[in-house]
Amino acid sequence: MYIINKQLEDISESNIQHLIDDERIEKKVLDYKSELPGNSDSEKKDFLANVSSFANAVGGDLIYGVIENRKTGKPEKLEGIEILNVNQEILRLDQIIRNGIEPNIPSSSINIREIQLKNMKYVLIIRINKSGIGPHRVSFKSWHRFYSRGTNGKYPLDVQELRLAFNLSDSIRDKIEREKESPNFKEYDFLKRLIYLLQKYEEINYYEREELETIKEIGKLIEKLDIIKFLKIDRTNYSKFDKLLGETDYSYLDMFLYMRDKNYSITYVSDNLGHWFDISPRNSKITYHSISFCFREFNRSEEIKVLENFIDYLKGRMEELHLFPLLEEIEEKTRIMKKFFRLRKFLEYLFGDDYLNPTVIKERTDERVISELNWIKQNDKELNDYFTVFRRKDEPSKYDKVLSLLNGKYLVQFRSHIPFKSTIKTNGKIIESSATKKVNSTIYEIFESIKNHIEDNYKIKL
Repeated sequence: MYIINKQLEDISESNIQHLIDDERIEKKVLDYKSELPGNSDSEKKDFLANVSSFANAVGGDLIYGVIENRKTGKPEKLEGIEILNVNQEILRLDQIIRNGIEPNIPSSSINIREIQLKNMKYVLIIRINKSGIGPHRVSFKSWHRFYSRGTNGKYPLDVQELRLAFNLSDSIRDKIEREKESPNFKEYDFLKRLIYLLQKYEEINYYEREELETIKEIGKLIEKLDIIKFLKIDRTNYSKFDKLLGETDYSYLDMFLYMRDKNYSITYVSDNLGHWFDISPRNSKITYHSISFCFREFNRSEEIKVLENFIDYLKGRMEELHLFPLLEEIEEKTRIMKKFFRLRKFLEYLFGDDYLNPTVIKERTDERVISELNWIKQNDKELNDYFTVFRRKDEPSKYDKVLSLLNGKYLVQFRSHIPFKSTIKTNGKIIESSATKKVNSTIYEIFESIKNHIEDNYKIKL
């Protein structure tokens, strides 16, 4: 439910100005803010309270850059906000939301749009959908609160309202759980896997074997998009009629699949030379290309944005179908997957030239190591739960940092002072950082073991 009855991407400066001209006051589904939240604890708490209150109520729009009369709630001026790097600011707000609300609001339920005004300042609109997996709690440091919204804005839930919210949530979940067993629900299960693999692809496209396996599986799942009304065209079926029309003959390929609806087209191609897929918005010239293993040294930020928007589009379609349990599973699995690959890339860094090469040691700092160790500390509970990863002290004369993985089966030892050195200790054996093939093989073994550990204990296939 939104005051501006338009898709978020279609909202313009004139639409915001109409709200001001019509004196559309703040209410249950609308909130004006003149400034973005800063980095103080109090500002972050207030921001999280606003976001969670919309998700726990009926949804709505948070509009930043509008000056309002605090007494009446009427908008007075479209001033805008000066933002040096709007993409970085959107990322900052997104991270505050992801780290400060539990359970996480599905990413498909929150969208942030920037609109550049004629005065070159910006308006940011945060559109929050009503959540199907609430109630959501603000959880910031040691401060925890539940909020909802009424005609006078956000308010904290009291005990009775909270009990009602949980009971309502449980009844909705029970209904959905029953529906999950129906054939109609199960036919959409492929969307869960497809969205997960599309999110995983940008994490693993530096690993040749995993990239190839992932693209193949994505290709099989893309074909099922006709279930959600994508038109399917198999261009390997070349007929006399196609020849008459002058169509290109793709019958020599193993597969040339073309899927499209009114917003996106997706192509999947497979032959003896490889496998790849493209995603194209129908209203844009920018296309996301899956990339071959050899070509990666160019800026793909605009392409990646296309991929992210397509993923959000699929999640939105799932919300329309009330597939909230599947969305919740996607969020949980993706969160674990991203931690898995971040840890893997950190270990690869510890055994790579950027860390160990004598020619660059004098010029570099340990910022990456410090940052990753801080991340491990901040995420210690989940890393311990899923990977049994923790830090421990070892002999100071040899190593000053040790990571224990899988209850001590693997000890990754490294020294963050000159001379730099990294080793892996397992089964009483020490693998030196100079033994490249052994190290690479052991790192692969470590993360295959972690994959198996997660699948066996948590029934999550990474």
